[in-house]
Amino acid sequence: MALEIRQLIRAMSLANPLWGAPRIHGELLKLGIDIGQTSVAKYMARQRRPGSQGWKTFLCNHADGIAHGRMAIRNG
Repeated sequence: MALEIRQLIRAMSLANPLWGAPRIHGELLKLGIDIGQTSVAKYMARQRRPGSQGWKTFLCNHADGIAHGRMAIRNG
C-alpha cells in the first residue's frame, strides 16, 4: 500500500477521533481509494488512554484512610 494512503488514514483518524474504521473506509471509497476495511483499521492511529493507577499508587493515595479504618466500601 502506498505511503500516502497510510498517511491519509492516520491523518483522518487523528482529525476525527470518533470515526472508526468503517467510516474512514467509506470516506476513502468516496475518494476513489479502493482499500479493505481491515487494512484501514490496521493503519489507523491508536488512541492512547492513560494507564490505571497501580497498587503502590493506590496505597500511597489512601494510606491515611486505610490506617484509620475509614475506607468506604460500596455495595452493589
